[in-house]
Amino acid sequence: SFACGAMIALCLVLAAIAFRTPRKLVFLGFGTVLALAGLIAIQLVFPNGEFWAEMDTISEGNESGTGKQRWVLWGFAWELFKSSPLLGVGPGNFGWNAAEYFISQGRTNLGSNFDDPAKLYMMALHNDFVQVLVEQGVIGLFGLLAMLVYFNKATRFLRRESVRKAWQEQMGGFIDSSSLALGLEASMVGYLANAVFYNQYYTDWLWTLVMFALVSASLATRIMLDTSPHAFPYGQPMGGGSKR
Repeated sequence: SFACGAMIALCLVLAAIAFRTPRKLVFLGFGTVLALAGLIAIQLVFPNGEFWAEMDTISEGNESGTGKQRWVLWGFAWELFKSSPLLGVGPGNFGWNAAEYFISQGRTNLGSNFDDPAKLYMMALHNDFVQVLVEQGVIGLFGLLAMLVYFNKATRFLRRESVRKAWQEQMGGFIDSSSLALGLEASMVGYLANAVFYNQYYTDWLWTLVMFALVSASLATRIMLDTSPHAFPYGQPMGGGSKR
């Protein structure tokens, strides 16, 4: 990718895989080959150093460039959040509400390149967490965090040894439930890292990952109930353990 945020997310995903994989030496060798191939590709595609110039923009912080613009936008979001902290201003409504809010106050030079509040009409916040906070309020942010907790619960369930064995027996060796869970977790790391820099909450990526995790955990629960009906009572989600 030709963007700092995406490269940071890629590095975090590779670090997460390296941390979780049981075959660390194999992954180290694979990662070394991948890194060399990536460097060669970068030099071929961007022979004049454009890629490294783009990566160097991360040093700007919040003092200039896109970093400063994001920082200023997040400040606007905080002001708008305080006007409607519980439910927010509505999904996708930050730009319009921010423009109207500052125009009604008669404010003009807002910082960065926003010398006119009307420039905010079509702006996005380039941070999913800030966007959820201002557009859906504290309740919406709590809902997002609860969904991520439930996603983690589902992937942890899929990694259980008893679930993995029952899954393999039922599926005839097709896909290991633990590997599936680790793949979903690595994908979520990539999404959450990108979510700090890009506006992607209203795309299908987050919801697809959560759906895969919950459907897989539900399927695994059904498999466990079919193979060991007394191991998991029906009243508990994803096969919580029973003392019986």
